[in-house]
Amino acid sequence: MQDSGPPLPQDDPAAIPLPPSPTFSMTDSAGGSRISAADIPLPPSNATFSDSGEDKPSDKPGSVADAWEILMKAVNKYDDEMVKNWKEDIDTLLVFAGLFSAVVTAFVIESYQWLDKDPADTTVALLTQISKQLGNSSVPFDESLSTSTFHASALSVRVNTFWFLSLILSLTSGLFALLCKQWLREHRRDLPTNSPGEALGLRHMRERSLEIWGVPSFLAALPILLELALLLFFAGVVDLLWSLHHVPFIVASIAVGISAGMYAITTALPTITVLWYAFLHAKVVFAKFKPGHIRVPPLHFVCPYKSPQAWAVYSLTRKFLYMPFIHKLAMKYIKLFHYIWMFEWQSIDLQVVRRYDTNPVGFRNFEQGELKVHELAGLEWATYIFQDVPTMVPHLQSILGTIQPTLAMTTIVRHWPLDMDRKAMSTIPVFQLYLY
Repeated sequence: MQDSGPPLPQDDPAAIPLPPSPTFSMTDSAGGSRISAADIPLPPSNATFSDSGEDKPSDKPGSVADAWEILMKAVNKYDDEMVKNWKEDIDTLLVFAGLFSAVVTAFVIESYQWLDKDPADTTVALLTQISKQLGNSSVPFDESLSTSTFHASALSVRVNTFWFLSLILSLTSGLFALLCKQWLREHRRDLPTNSPGEALGLRHMRERSLEIWGVPSFLAALPILLELALLLFFAGVVDLLWSLHHVPFIVASIAVGISAGMYAITTALPTITVLWYAFLHAKVVFAKFKPGHIRVPPLHFVCPYKSPQAWAVYSLTRKFLYMPFIHKLAMKYIKLFHYIWMFEWQSIDLQVVRRYDTNPVGFRNFEQGELKVHELAGLEWATYIFQDVPTMVPHLQSILGTIQPTLAMTTIVRHWPLDMDRKAMSTIPVFQLYLY
């Protein structure tokens, strides 16, 4: 009978050394039987391992922490950009307010003397009286020269009122610009918090506090205050020249009129364009087309003359349109043009792109897909800008290759190719239409 060899040691399984990897196995030196690592019992453990060798419980909190970190970075970036834009506006305003105040001060130093009696005029009058008496002793002395009451002219009062008020408004805008900069500094001051959620709550509380207490409106009013000061200064200059000579008065009036007219036009144009596109959109929607008509929507743009005073005109116009009487007359246009309700310029811009990026008439029956005119125009523009950059050409080809050639060409040439061979067109790689 063959000896089966020495028996295996009956030690505690926990004392048996584990192999370095799951693929390693031990071989019985006598019988040649293989003992797999999976056959060796392991000591009990409360740890749970994933298939990838990573600890699931430790991975789950890590992913939440990463999500909070990414969220807070996005919130801080949004807040930083908003505050940065405000600070840039404040810095520009402070520079202009300082220069403008210096100019107005030079005029005020001269004009305020017109409001008081000039001692030199009294001296000249007295010397004239003395000269007359020396030439003719019978001429009586005019005592009214020393006791007469001085009255400033209406011109002097008006000009000084314009210029002093202009100087006060300019300095006031600079003062409150400094205050706003201090408020924004405190708004962005970092505080130690117990958790990312608490930091987010603190950021939201500060953000809402700015809105509730009107800090954005306050910042928007500062440039308007400075512009009003400039208009008052112009009014004083024109009034002064009117009393001196008609030629400089006419020249100055034309220059001031052109400046004020351009200011008024650029202030009103954003609101006018919004209302005009509202009318055009309603006209297209209510128009009647034949079933076979294909209408490619034109590109619509927004007026870039966006300023605090333009937004004030827009807000007043919006309130006027929604008065009961006006609201009934323009109801159908207002219902179709929803971005009249928007409360910031950026939202209006996005609404223009989204509202006019699809053709509501006939296109869906003609070809699958939606006509994204702004998207295609953007791709055409990007291709024109980056077509000579070698590293960008493959990316442009990849993007443009996903667009139907006829659809892309419609936006570029602004004409639907009904008389073209659509099958032949579809065989042309679209990136060749752009790049070659």
